[in-house]
Amino acid sequence: MRELLNADKDIAYQIAEEDGKKTALHLAVLHGKVEAMEELLSHCPDCWEMVNDRGQNILHIAIEWGISNAVQYILKRRWVGNLLNQKDNEGNTPLHMFAVSDCNTPDLIHHPLADRGAFNKENLTPRDKATSVDSFRLYEEVIIGVLDRVEASRGWRNIVHDDSERMTEWKKNRAENTKRKGDINKLINNNIIVAALIATVSFAAGFTLPGGYDGNAGPNQGMAVLVRKAAFKAFVISITMAVICSTSALFVFLIGSYYDSPMKVYNRSSIGFFLMLISMVAMMIAFITGTYAVLATTPGLGLAIAVCVIGCSFLVIGYIFLHKLLCKSLRRFVNNSYVFT
Repeated sequence: MRELLNADKDIAYQIAEEDGKKTALHLAVLHGKVEAMEELLSHCPDCWEMVNDRGQNILHIAIEWGISNAVQYILKRRWVGNLLNQKDNEGNTPLHMFAVSDCNTPDLIHHPLADRGAFNKENLTPRDKATSVDSFRLYEEVIIGVLDRVEASRGWRNIVHDDSERMTEWKKNRAENTKRKGDINKLINNNIIVAALIATVSFAAGFTLPGGYDGNAGPNQGMAVLVRKAAFKAFVISITMAVICSTSALFVFLIGSYYDSPMKVYNRSSIGFFLMLISMVAMMIAFITGTYAVLATTPGLGLAIAVCVIGCSFLVIGYIFLHKLLCKSLRRFVNNSYVFT
């Protein structure tokens, strides 16, 4: 990125016509790449002024997507006062966005330049927005409490307490979100059980080595009998990968279960899911290579080959069902890495 900016600073101001008119700085904020933000701002100090097709500045974007590290970085800049009360196309300031987001950055509310009584085009203040029907979130009580402590004003219309119909809809949405959170927790619990089973089986297989141990007295006593075979070495490597990936997936699922934000829970669950897939593939490879190491002798060579062919059918089935998902995720990862390298 530095080389590109040194060659042509104008690229920092180029707008992606097919991606919401985002600039490179908008994308850096969206992905929480603080180093990329610093690089762009050091070469183009005024690029923070640009907005996307929704009229949102970089602070709007960071808050809407819950990118806390980007929000903290922006709040420390001396020009943040120009962004704090800037309104988007809907009349929402960054504080309006904060009132309905999962962004855990209370410093924004306490900022001395923040206008806590600003109205959007619906005549709603951030305090009104936090209690609106369409903006229910898991941290709602916390946000409302913080806004009340800083004496954030309400608008003329109290959209929840003065409208029984909207209050009923709010309760319905609240129940749906509670149910959704329960479904997420059930999914995580199921994944934890699967990851724990894979870790247990892989760990046991790692100590129950194919071919057994050398029981003869001598320097090799206690060593694996098949240690010199390439198939055995492949078995050891693959079973180690299975143990590491399944244990890591278990750890990620456990950590993810403590988050309240559905977005964060899904992100952690996705990481754990892919780690679990890797551990399953590694475990199957360990089975194939371990069986081949034991049977790959002249009398049992045909049986060893048959086991390998049958075992590889798992990889084919997995590819058929998962290749589109994996290709899409890999393409997104490569694109993000290319942009922010």
